[in-house]
Amino acid sequence: MADKYYTKPEAVKILLSTVRLESYDIIVEPSAGSGNISLEIAKQHYPVVAIDIEPEHPSIERLDFLVHLVKTNSFENLIKLQGEPNLPPSNSSSSTNSRKKGSI
Repeated sequence: MADKYYTKPEAVKILLSTVRLESYDIIVEPSAGSGNISLEIAKQHYPVVAIDIEPEHPSIERLDFLVHLVKTNSFENLIKLQGEPNLPPSNSSSSTNSRKKGSI
């Protein structure tokens, strides 16, 4: 089993305070795990899709995001992947994508 790093609720609030969620049609969390980020986004009534290869919440779809990208040749539609917010910040800016309001 791979290492898991859960995003703490305090970190979710800080992360989401730095992103203008209304700027996106759909927000995709490709490694949602327990869903801390995607569940908070859904609570704020923004469209979100949460996926993980080993989901830990019933609202998260079981899917290997990278394999899906290869099979569907979806790279050109991908704006940017969200990184792990618990890791030290990098010098690059972060953004995400979005979906149907309030759904996960």
